[in-house]
Amino acid sequence: MVSRKEIDDLVREEKKSSKLSRLEDNFYQEVHKLIKALKSELEGSKPGSAKYKILERDMGNTKNQLEKLFEFRTWKILRKSALQNDDKTDFGLANMTEEEKRMYHEIKNIINSYHSGIYKIINGKQSMPQPGIEENRGAKRKELEKEEIKKEMKEKTTEDTIKETQRDEYMVI
Repeated sequence: MVSRKEIDDLVREEKKSSKLSRLEDNFYQEVHKLIKALKSELEGSKPGSAKYKILERDMGNTKNQLEKLFEFRTWKILRKSALQNDDKTDFGLANMTEEEKRMYHEIKNIINSYHSGIYKIINGKQSMPQPGIEENRGAKRKELEKEEIKKEMKEKTTEDTIKETQRDEYMVI
């Protein structure tokens, strides 16, 4: 099972390098086991006790570090998939997990599809898309984005409240 120290080291490594660090294919499954073990240990502790507060803070810190790691890796994959135009130059796929490889290829295919469509329009081989169809898609997309933002704001508010409570409780200890 992956440890908190390994996660911290990976975050540091991803932050300082422009290349993807090597992750084992089962990394996210191992992370799931770690979070599950932390939850189990937390549930086995008495709420309000010092041990409970320490475990709760440790789980929060671990999740925050995992979010950072995921964000660093996702941005690297997005940049590379947007810049790679030919299939012969796949970058560092060996350093990706299976989930990341799937994401990389899907993003790359979407970008290539749009590039191809734009080139066809430029070269007169395809007509411009009809505005009505695109407007409907745009309206649906905006509605979904609004819902997603509302959900994120609610989650952030809850997370901020938990973090403030944890910080205040830590200050008391």
